[in-house]
Amino acid sequence: LVPIEDFALPVVERLRKRYSSTQHRLSNTKIDFNDNGAIAESYILAYHVQPADEDSPERLWTFSGRYIDYFEDRDGQWRIAKRFLRADWTRIETIDEKMPNKFIAGSRDESDPIYGQIAN
Repeated sequence: LVPIEDFALPVVERLRKRYSSTQHRLSNTKIDFNDNGAIAESYILAYHVQPADEDSPERLWTFSGRYIDYFEDRDGQWRIAKRFLRADWTRIETIDEKMPNKFIAGSRDESDPIYGQIAN
């Protein structure tokens, strides 16, 4: 088993380097319990904005799929024992036009407006 920090931190760093913005959503989780633990299916929708460079325009990568998780009870705590990712559909599209900038832009670090709100 791999601690989540050993998995997630390198993945997040790669995503930060490749994309200017990312967003991941989990929804519609179905859980079935059995004698050995539980099996969960959760839908995932992920958006990744790849900045323009000399070879390509700014692009939006969209991934829709499902996590299939096998849970086990470890000393009274439910933990993921195995995880599988299944793609249902994907799409890459050029970002030709954007909405008018009438909103405060978010960021991936402590310059994001939410940090000031949390402190208050």
